Order: sequence, then C-alpha cells, then structure tokens
Amino acid sequence: MIFIALIEIFILAYILDRDVRKNGVVTFIDQGKLMLILWLVNVIMYNFALSNWYEPNLYINVVVTLIWGSFLIFSRYVYISEEDIHILMKRLDEDRSYKVYSLISNVICILGVLAFAYNVKKFGLAITAQNKIEKQAMTGATAYIVYMLVLCAQIKYILFRKHKRIRDAAIFTISLGVLFLTLNRGPLTFIFITILVYEFFAFIVYKERLSKEKIKATYISAAIILVIFIELFGFVGNLRVKYVMEHHYKHSINDHYKMSNSLPSGFMWTYIYLTSPLENASKAITEQKVEYTYFNNLLYPFIKFGANTFKKQGEYLYWLNSRTPYEPYLEKKAGLNVMSFITEAFQDLGFLGLLVYIGVYMLLAFYSIKVVRAKSRFSSMGKILIYSNIMSIMLWSVFVNSLKLAVVLLNIFFVIFIENLFKEKNLERIIKLKGKIMPWKK
Repeated sequence: MIFIALIEIFILAYILDRDVRKNGVVTFIDQGKLMLILWLVNVIMYNFALSNWYEPNLYINVVVTLIWGSFLIFSRYVYISEEDIHILMKRLDEDRSYKVYSLISNVICILGVLAFAYNVKKFGLAITAQNKIEKQAMTGATAYIVYMLVLCAQIKYILFRKHKRIRDAAIFTISLGVLFLTLNRGPLTFIFITILVYEFFAFIVYKERLSKEKIKATYISAAIILVIFIELFGFVGNLRVKYVMEHHYKHSINDHYKMSNSLPSGFMWTYIYLTSPLENASKAITEQKVEYTYFNNLLYPFIKFGANTFKKQGEYLYWLNSRTPYEPYLEKKAGLNVMSFITEAFQDLGFLGLLVYIGVYMLLAFYSIKVVRAKSRFSSMGKILIYSNIMSIMLWSVFVNSLKLAVVLLNIFFVIFIENLFKEKNLERIIKLKGKIMPWKK
C-alpha cells in the first residue's frame, strides 16, 4: 500500500498548496479542511505500515477516502475566513464577558482540586504507584468535576494571553498539573487544541504587522511547541507502561508494537495512537460479521432514556447485548483495543451508517463555523471555547468514542448555558454582583 500512500501524499500536497494560496493559514484551523487533512494524513501513515502488526488493504482505503472526500466537498461550501477571525478577535478585546468566565473558572479550579484531593485520599495517587498502567481512580461524580479543569485551563490560557495576569497563569498551571497527575492524555490534548486554536486566531490577526523574520520565527516556535507536546505525549505513554514492559513482557515498547527501535518514543506513541484504530477497524469490517444495531450506538443515551421511560429497559438491554460487537484485532496481540468510529457506523447500518456518521460530523463542523461567523448572540470567549471543543471532537474522530467524549460535550453544553444565561442584558448585573462579593477585584 506504499504506492497508494504516495498517491495520497500527492493529493494532500495539491490540496494544501491550493487552499493555502487561496485562504492562507486559516486552512489549518478550518473544521472541514482539518477533517480532510486529519484523515488523509492518518491513512497515509497507516499505509506505510511502520508497525509489522499492520496489514493495510484497499477496502479500508476506500472507506477512508469516502470520509476525507466528503469533507473535501463540504469545505468548499462551508468554511471560515480570515475576516471572520479578525472580527471575532477584535470583539474579544472589547468583550466584558471575560469577567464572568474568570469567576466561573476560579470556582471550577477550587472544586476540581478538592475533588482530585478527595480521590487521592480515597484511592491513592496513581502516578506514584509502581505499575502506572491505570489512570487515576476516581468516583463517577467527582471525575466529572476534576475533568472540568479542562475548561478551566482553556479559559485561563485565553485570559492570560489577553490580560497577562499572573493569577490566570497560576490557575492554568495548577489545572494542567492536576490533569497530568490523572495520567489521562485526552484532557491534556483538549487543552492543547484550544491553545492551538487561539494562537492560530491571534497569528492570523497580527501576521500583517509582522516582518518576514518574525513570521518565520513564529512558524519555528509553533513547530517546537508541537514537538514538545508530542514528546510529553510519549513521556506519559512510557510512564504508564514502563512497569508492564519491564516486568511482564520483558522487552521495549517499540518491540511490543513491532516498530523500529530507532523511532523516538513521542513519534512512536503518536503513530500508534492515531493508526491502530484504523487497523482494528480494517480487520473488523473485512473479517468479522455482526448484526446491525440500527443506530443504537449513535443514539444510545436517547434510546435508553426512552426504554426506561416506557419501562422496557430490560428488554432493550437484552436485545442490544445480543448484538455481538466488533472485536479489536490488536487487543490480544498488542493490547491495542481502540477502534475508529468506522466500526460503530458499520455495525449501526453498514455503509449507510458510515454516511450518517459523516453527516453528524458535518453538522458539528457547520454549527461551530456558524457560531464563529455569527455577528452577535455569543461572546468571543464563548465562540472560541465552543469552536475549539468541537474541534476536539473532530480530531478525536479517529477513535471510536469521539461522539461520546463526556468531558468535551459537557464543556460545550456548559459554555452554551453560560452564554444564554449571561446575555448582555444580564452581564452588568453579574459584574456588579462580583464587585459586591469581591470588592478587591474592582
């Protein structure tokens, strides 16, 4: 499949050259184009089969081509422009809703730290355990509070970049530190995506004032930050599996995943993380047979709620459990049990299911772009948070649970709730209330 990968590289290069010439760097932050780039890059890496576990085939390439091809068409008609970003960032400078977000993020930080401390006291600190394969143990309710620190960190990063207040940087660092201690790389990635979105938006606004040397320095800095993130990603991965590799398997992590030992751990983890779901999906849809679940994967919370309402939960769960799901091919071989959304789409209704799932991602992309382009309704802070969190869902689409990311979905709903609750007519009351509660903040 290396020949197909080379063809896909040519296609990707052509599309990027055309779109960057036409739209500039906004190409890399547009939801539709980002999905196109993500899936093309993902299948290219997969087709090179840097792991000897992988066996790319034509069928999975056709499926992935349908995904990125759909977003190629979508992005021609629905997109954001540099003008949209200029307007959004200008209003961010004038927006006073940051005071509401500042207060809310302070409260989230306090509750999140306390919830984490409670879980550490109850279960111990996972990062200090000899075997770090498991994430930090937390009770269901408190876990949601702890992972709300994702939203806190996203807010505080934007506030610090806009207002340069030390307390915002301090709370951002505390939130990041607590989330790091959970040994869960997902929340750290969601924060990184928001940082990426904000910095891209800021760069688009200020690049006209920058010299060629400063623009070049900005690109180099962005590349360095990306490398640091990838290395941090690899560090957390190594930290979690070090004990198991040394005491159970007795070989290196690269050997475990049948990859060259010359590859750095950050790249190795990123490659495995992104491409193993494709291998699992490929083997599942070509070699396994399952019964359709008729969108019960996609709509499970709503259907389950209806079944409970009509007191049919027992019959419903019996029917659903009788539908044997796809099994991840690499789970027994290498402990890689993550699959792409492709498998759930195919189990829901085959190729038609895949088209419906693609439609759902398109609706999310359309909504986020509409939010950014809207001249009013939401504050600039709210728009950036909604856009970046939906981007997390889009980028997570290579995994099976992208449409079930409780942390991200709660953040989006919470921001929409804040925006509707604290509209302009209520903003003055909130700011005055904050002044009465904390007069030293005036």
